[in-house]
Amino acid sequence: MKVFSVFILFLLFCSNLLKAQTAKIAVAATSDLQSVILPYEISVEDRKFTVGGFDRISAYKKKLWSDSRYDAVLLVSSGDDFINPLFSMFSGEPEVLGMNMAGYDFYCPGNHEFDNGAEMFSEAIKNSDFEIICANLSFSDTFLQKTVNPFAVVETEGVKIGFFGLMTPDFFKLTNPGDSQVFLKPDILRAAEIAVTELKNARCDAIIGLTHTGFVIDSILAENIEGIDAIIGGHDHILYHREINGVVLVQNGARAQTIGVLCLDFRDNNLENLSFFSEYLDSTAGSDDSVRKAMEAFEEKYKTGLSVSVGTSLTPFDATRAVVRGRESNIGDLICDSWLAWFSNADAAFVNGGSIRGDVIYPAGDVTYGKVMEILPFRNELIEVKMTGGDIKQVLEVSASGQLGAPFECPDSMRASYGGFLQVGGMRFVIDTLKPSFCAIYSGREVQKIIEPGDRIHEVEILLDGVWTPLDSGRIYSLIVSDWIAGGGDGHFVFLDSAVEKKSTSVYAPDPLLDFFIKRRTVEAVNDGRIRIK
Repeated sequence: MKVFSVFILFLLFCSNLLKAQTAKIAVAATSDLQSVILPYEISVEDRKFTVGGFDRISAYKKKLWSDSRYDAVLLVSSGDDFINPLFSMFSGEPEVLGMNMAGYDFYCPGNHEFDNGAEMFSEAIKNSDFEIICANLSFSDTFLQKTVNPFAVVETEGVKIGFFGLMTPDFFKLTNPGDSQVFLKPDILRAAEIAVTELKNARCDAIIGLTHTGFVIDSILAENIEGIDAIIGGHDHILYHREINGVVLVQNGARAQTIGVLCLDFRDNNLENLSFFSEYLDSTAGSDDSVRKAMEAFEEKYKTGLSVSVGTSLTPFDATRAVVRGRESNIGDLICDSWLAWFSNADAAFVNGGSIRGDVIYPAGDVTYGKVMEILPFRNELIEVKMTGGDIKQVLEVSASGQLGAPFECPDSMRASYGGFLQVGGMRFVIDTLKPSFCAIYSGREVQKIIEPGDRIHEVEILLDGVWTPLDSGRIYSLIVSDWIAGGGDGHFVFLDSAVEKKSTSVYAPDPLLDFFIKRRTVEAVNDGRIRIK
């Protein structure tokens, strides 16, 4: 009988050996949180509801842990989770606290994390509880050298998952990390390949990229580097789920409007299946009260902080509607100049008068966070646009069509809207209101027929390498405009042409202006004759 019992135990032992070991891991992902620390309202198909916030991210992760389908849950971010003005006001404290409390495990920084210099980012993450990874950045700061690693590995439920991070190659075009503070490796493919090889050598059962590079580069990575199972991307602010060369590519929009979940199914340490879903981070996610209360405390401080000074103006700012929407304004000049100071590779900048608010003359003196937000309240994203000098001339004709004085009648609906008059930086020209105005038949934002291309814009010059140079109709120029104008808003149909190249910057209209004041402290804004009207 004893022998029989031993035999039964032996059979049970063998059956356990033969039984496949399975694990299902959920990797919840966000990207481009942009310092949105609490839920906010959106409208989708006429339905209004709230989304986002660290309290909901925390509750969502806990909900996944409570789901019996998953053996383990990880929470990751693809960067751009810090952005001004909240970032500059509190030096990243609410963002890092929110990420800690929500339970983030891995994080690849985005370009915005360096908007206030590498030093502020370094200070911000000293209290972080999560792993920070980026394979194509290196640092002079010793803390960042030790803290930001090319890759990281987690072992859970008997499987090893490796993560590597990557920063956009446009890093130095998009942010201001400080001189000799951050170094970008020139070959992003090589940097990724080295990280993936290290993760293979560590015998990882799955390898995932956390990238702040955008879909185009993520696709190139998938096509060229063996061994990557999935790439969780950021930077584009879009939703997608694709498969390229056997690699699953996903991105989860921005500001935690949605949250994505990558599901990894393992059998005997082999990754057998990868699936993905995303959903709105709405009230059904629940709310973690402790996180919400912590974030609300910062929200109250932020409201108080809007009265904090960022600099001094030696001159009044004329933001009256009649000026910003009809002729050169010193605040329009200053906004465009601040954008060009941020994007030093751009040739010119346009800001539509309708986006400059207040309708008052702001007195000289103290300039606060709140005042800047009042002047540019819409937080439009800035877009880098490349177009010919001929197209720029047409854009300026559209801009000038809102002016009265044309020798023929053109209805309002057939020219630029009142708010479509462009303040400019990096260029100068003359508007002759006695010449024919642009006039066209519109269908939505598109133009069906141009009645008159316009002949009001003359003597256009652009500042290139410090020299005023006549606009070349065939040359390609780089412009900075808002996403509203880049999308054809206020009648600016030229930007909708498929030949016009547009690129998201993830920089928002007021932030360069804030930065301009913070760095200079004292600013004198005067009209310099860049728009002359006769």
